[in-house]
Amino acid sequence: MSKFVAIFVFTAFSLGAFGQQVENAVVVGSVFDPTHAAVSDATVTLTHLATDSKVEVRTDDKGEYRTPPLRIGAYSISIAADGFKRFNQRGVVLDIGDVRQVDAMLEVGQVSDSVNVEASAPLLQTSDATVGTVIGNQQITNLPLNGRDYLQLAALSSGTIPSTTIASNGAQVGVSIGGQAGTAAAFLLDGLDNNTQTIFPDHGNQKEVIKPSIDAIQEFKVVTNLYSAEYGRTSSGVVSVTLKSGSNEIHGVGYEFLRNEALDAKNFFATEKSPFKRNQFGTAIGGPIIKNKLFIFGDFEIGRIRESATEVDTVPTLAERNGIFPTTIYNPATYNAATKTRTAFAGNQIPASLWDPVAAKVLSFYPLPTTSGATNNYVYASPENQDPRHWDVRGDEILSEKQNLFFRYSSQTQDYGTVVAFPAISGVGFTGAAGASEIDSHGFGAGYNLVISPTLVASLRAGWNYLLMDQYYGSKTNLSSVVGIPGVDQNNPGLANLTLTGFTPLGVSNTPNYSGSQDRQLSGDLTWSHGTHNIKFGVQQYWLQTNFLSSQQIGGIFNSPGSSPRTRRPQLAEAR
Repeated sequence: MSKFVAIFVFTAFSLGAFGQQVENAVVVGSVFDPTHAAVSDATVTLTHLATDSKVEVRTDDKGEYRTPPLRIGAYSISIAADGFKRFNQRGVVLDIGDVRQVDAMLEVGQVSDSVNVEASAPLLQTSDATVGTVIGNQQITNLPLNGRDYLQLAALSSGTIPSTTIASNGAQVGVSIGGQAGTAAAFLLDGLDNNTQTIFPDHGNQKEVIKPSIDAIQEFKVVTNLYSAEYGRTSSGVVSVTLKSGSNEIHGVGYEFLRNEALDAKNFFATEKSPFKRNQFGTAIGGPIIKNKLFIFGDFEIGRIRESATEVDTVPTLAERNGIFPTTIYNPATYNAATKTRTAFAGNQIPASLWDPVAAKVLSFYPLPTTSGATNNYVYASPENQDPRHWDVRGDEILSEKQNLFFRYSSQTQDYGTVVAFPAISGVGFTGAAGASEIDSHGFGAGYNLVISPTLVASLRAGWNYLLMDQYYGSKTNLSSVVGIPGVDQNNPGLANLTLTGFTPLGVSNTPNYSGSQDRQLSGDLTWSHGTHNIKFGVQQYWLQTNFLSSQQIGGIFNSPGSSPRTRRPQLAEAR
């Protein structure tokens, strides 16, 4: 055993920073007799009620004990010593990050006799200085949540407010803790780092790499201040999430949540209600593979969001599409440099024979107006569809009373349709779009706990997470080459950004884009109990990567600075 300790310490200290062990709980306490004298060498047995796994520790010469890291959940505690009745306490519920103090007074008698005590929730956490709020599964699943996002409940913790950082899809990024930006909060999933490393967190539309389904979360804790060094990596607070795990009984749930436009109000400019349908359905199930030894839990959820946003844009009027303008239009070919005069077109109409061929093709990309107005004359219900899906699987194994391990793999995909000002044109696609995007996230974690001795406990953690956002244009064709715009990239799909004064722009200048985040992590720690002192030390190593490929302005940007929305259009006619 001494060789193992030496190897572990050498490996740990060769890694880097500091230790982490935050997804479990610990029980501490003192055992004394009716005269308040310490009872040494008493046996303290804790039984996890869901899996029947047992942990046994002994009191020291001062009657004090401390358990190794324990799985969260409900426990029974039994304390036995020669010459005293057995002390039994049930219903001790341990939450994530708990340091629960359970003291016991043993009555004189035979061990075969028992004194039973029912546990009650402590009014104040006195064994740890960390300040935070635990949100349990019952709150998570029973409280109404828009989009079933557990992070909306983080604001129930003191010192927090909803984040003001908004992602490109309108979602809030992170949570504001202590007045800091939502992106400053750190996220843990099963005790492992769960933060995207991308330049802009909204490139993943969330601060977390994996955002679990609420039916997969056992509980989460919002730690606001006074947290120990093992949390680290944040100037704000920490949101630590623990997934459910299997137990000796099979438990499962199946569900579908539906929301539609029936109770929505009509947009002021629209002639009818915009369609909106949100379906979220999935299942979660957990149970034993080998009773009392090996357990598994899994879940998946699929979303189908069909909605639209009312777009109000300005397009050329029917008269303008025929070259007729409400103000005087001059023929540039008649300009006399000596007299500085020029001749106006008859009826303020530019003959089709003088139309620039590029301008004519660009004009064809604009749809016909839906109203007779000169501005805000096109109303369109733009689809903003989403197809999110994710799943998790977690396994837990009790190797012995002194060893246990777990592993978890999670996957999440977010598909966002093209956000458009105008509908697609047959054979061309979209001519003005912010681009569709797909965000793929994956996360893996594994942990191993070992009780080396009653006073020395070791933990090892390994994890990897990965996020990739792929944003692409709404057309597969390079429309700049179709239009005939020279001197710009003609390999990537899409249209150059065309800003025509008074009209809604065409094209887009920032696709395709790729942004990626990877985080490989390894950590280990030792907890040593010595007398009245508990010392925890360890290391933590990260290999963080951020990959970003942006095609900003790759297709070119063209501006047409007309003097007013309805005066001159320099590209519409050419001198011949």
